Amino acid sequence: MKIILDVDPGIDDAIAIALAHKWPGIEILGITTVGGNLPLEKTTDNGGKILKLLGANYKVYPGMAQPLIRELKTAENIHGPTGLGYAQLPEGKEYIADKHGVDFIIEQVNKYPKEITLIGVGPLTNIATAIKKDPSLPQKVRGICVMGGAVFTQGNVTPAAEFNIYVDPESAEIVFNCGAEIILVGLDVTLKVLLTREHLEIIQKKGGSLGESIGEMTKFYLERYLDGNKLPGCALHDPLAVAVALDKSLVSMEKMYVGVETKGELTRGATIGDKLSRFNKKPNVYVCTQVDSNRFLELFLDRILDHTN
Repeated sequence: MKIILDVDPGIDDAIAIALAHKWPGIEILGITTVGGNLPLEKTTDNGGKILKLLGANYKVYPGMAQPLIRELKTAENIHGPTGLGYAQLPEGKEYIADKHGVDFIIEQVNKYPKEITLIGVGPLTNIATAIKKDPSLPQKVRGICVMGGAVFTQGNVTPAAEFNIYVDPESAEIVFNCGAEIILVGLDVTLKVLLTREHLEIIQKKGGSLGESIGEMTKFYLERYLDGNKLPGCALHDPLAVAVALDKSLVSMEKMYVGVETKGELTRGATIGDKLSRFNKKPNVYVCTQVDSNRFLELFLDRILDHTN
């Protein structure tokens, strides 16, 4: 399977890139960056650092710095001022390409029609902009897997909204209604896959330089989750989205119409799942409703600790 990862690194984005990189049988064509957890310059810089750590043979393509019509809201409080927690990674500027991320998405999807899965784990500005520039794109992708939304649970940036959708709800509305197969991996399932201190000790002990770096990133993340959410671990939001894109059997899904609130003062970015068809609109999104958390965590650790690739 060919994939393009659209990211805003971010701690869990970094781990998601590592998981995809170490997943057998997957061809990563490149990663595109977007303003989200941090401004674009930092997400792009972090992307290069991560690819250098992984020894990747693909590049980072900087995309959109701002949401379609709103000011960017970032999340350094969750990811730290560098976006990578306590980790200090070597510079990877040689991994940063000249081509714009939106143009890269359009180019590759047209080059490999029906072969590419787009995995969006940040605000959806790049993917929405690509669709606006090339309206045929939704019919040419294999599918789009999105980490975002909170259909049946409370949000993580407001009671109504999850961060990625909150930052750029207009882009999410475009992507959800583009006609491609959309899988939404939201807080309904990602909050059920927690990386604990015990998991982290195993990763640091057995994961080599990658494991040590993940440990240094994730210590910061764990502290924020304990402080802000009173949870015994940190949610693997973005890694779960990568895993679902590559192995749908990890989750249960229901197809329904999902609308995005773009006008509400208190509900900006809310993802409204119309399970009972009250809106009388055609279902547009496969919503993940349940996850086999134990199997995912076992798979995650196996991949991260695999030293053969």
